[in-house]
Amino acid sequence: MMFLPLVFHAKEVHIVHVGDMHGWIYGQKTKPDLGDLGTLLSYYERVVANVSQNPEASVLLIGSGDDCEGTGLSGLTEPKCSEIYRFLSKVPFDMMTVGNHDLSQPASMEFLRSFQGNFSKNALVTTNTYYVADNSSFGLPYKYQILQNGIRVLMISLMYTGDNNYGNTRVQPQTELLESTWFNDLIKEFGPKTDLFLYNTHQGVVMPETRSTYQKLRKLFSQHLNYEVPMHVMCGHTHMVFRTNCPLRNGAKDENCFMTESGKYLERVEHVVWTLEETQVQIPDGELFTGAKVANVTHFDYDFMVPEQNERGEGLAKRFNINPEQFMTENGKMLSKQIHDKLDELNITQVIGFSKHKYHKTHGMGQNDSLQRLWNFGVMPALVFDDKMQQECTQFPITRAALSKDHLYQGNVTLDDTVIAVPFSFNISYLPHLTKNEAECVAFWSNLGLWNIGENAISKETFQKLYDKRNRNPKPLPKHNLFYTYVNNTWERDCYDIITNEYEAPRLMMGYKFCNMTGPEEKRYPVKSGIQLTDALFTEYVRKYMKNETEIDSIDDKNLSSAYFNVGIATAVAWSLGIVLIAFFVFRK
Repeated sequence: MMFLPLVFHAKEVHIVHVGDMHGWIYGQKTKPDLGDLGTLLSYYERVVANVSQNPEASVLLIGSGDDCEGTGLSGLTEPKCSEIYRFLSKVPFDMMTVGNHDLSQPASMEFLRSFQGNFSKNALVTTNTYYVADNSSFGLPYKYQILQNGIRVLMISLMYTGDNNYGNTRVQPQTELLESTWFNDLIKEFGPKTDLFLYNTHQGVVMPETRSTYQKLRKLFSQHLNYEVPMHVMCGHTHMVFRTNCPLRNGAKDENCFMTESGKYLERVEHVVWTLEETQVQIPDGELFTGAKVANVTHFDYDFMVPEQNERGEGLAKRFNINPEQFMTENGKMLSKQIHDKLDELNITQVIGFSKHKYHKTHGMGQNDSLQRLWNFGVMPALVFDDKMQQECTQFPITRAALSKDHLYQGNVTLDDTVIAVPFSFNISYLPHLTKNEAECVAFWSNLGLWNIGENAISKETFQKLYDKRNRNPKPLPKHNLFYTYVNNTWERDCYDIITNEYEAPRLMMGYKFCNMTGPEEKRYPVKSGIQLTDALFTEYVRKYMKNETEIDSIDDKNLSSAYFNVGIATAVAWSLGIVLIAFFVFRK
């Protein structure tokens, strides 16, 4: 679809939407055609210049959270993510929010709270996220803006309801927010003065809470104002790509509501164009007000952050009828240079090791090129296991597959590459001195996936039936990752120290009540290398044990000759939980 001047008789709003950057603001080494934050700024500026031909058109730039945690520029600065937020402040976002990877870094949130005034247009909106110290809204609770073409926009940003293990911030449950007096008063006050309602949320299109909150918002506007307000739901968190009408309760599609999700790592940009016309609305008490109705909603199919045409498609430059060499604006070029100058200043791209293989984040420990295998058979024994504790008790790591976020690629490995592969800074901890029956039961629990939806999702009786039917015969190591990975020694030892980390330990301990256990409590593990954090451990392993292409790493096949992986029927149960997602895919275009 060519980007042409828009019709003048109706009012247009262009929504440019990104999310889940995770620190990827400087492109990707393995995908050199992809742009960076300067590319996004250039795209936004070219959209603004294009629609300036039409006085009835305006542009909004929205970010859906999780800008933190994922690259060296994000993880190797103090506080973490501070440089990411500084560079984002140079982009004129109209609304942005925080995600779980932002909130999980208390020092980063302290920085962001004091820094948010540097964002243009008062962009940071956090409707249900609060600063614990004074119980105030972390960012703006909402935003109301009248665009240059007269379109009136009410904006909110919601974080998904969770367990609030965030340190210095608290997330209010969305149902509680929607039932609150202040939020209902907000709808009553600003609803009659709103032409487009923007519901920005750090949760995926496929997540049930996204759908239920949309339906409750629709109900509030209907109850208070009898108004089918045009609504754009902008999602993040699941790293998927969606552009679709919102689903009504009866399964039909809401033609007055559109949903987008823009993938991950600044690989994509969603661009939706709303065409709105005036309409008269009569609220229940008889008063009339002027609102808006949807004349049309369109979107661009090509969404990769790539200016030039290549195997990914037509490229962004074609949208403006210019050559790819002309695409970058002066501000975009300047921002790109500033980012890469900062990388050089921090020496993040220095080579610290060499990888013989491309270690895949999704491959199970049954494959030589599994990143989980490298962690469990390389990092753990080389840098973590305490020699004295190994003599007293079996050191038994249970590692969540999601500890790694990207592959470790073959060839020279930079400092940045190690953080990209394992970006999370969790203290190594352990659950001490479990019996063999307790350890086997907790390991079984870990791969049910029920920690993801709450321990009350299954009864003890149902769990016991599943556990009794488990396959206790050793199985070959799997070729694909499950929720957690661990090496099984057929549970013949009398004592097990389950080695995990501070983030995963509470999930494993949720299984205690199903395993008829009252303890033990989580403890900090005495790591033999003295390096306590997961990301730093991986970096040190690459630096110390993967020095060059001639050195043999520590996960040879011979080390796996007697290693087995045991999950039993837990695998089938865990993946059955994904069935709930299937219903949502019918809404995907």
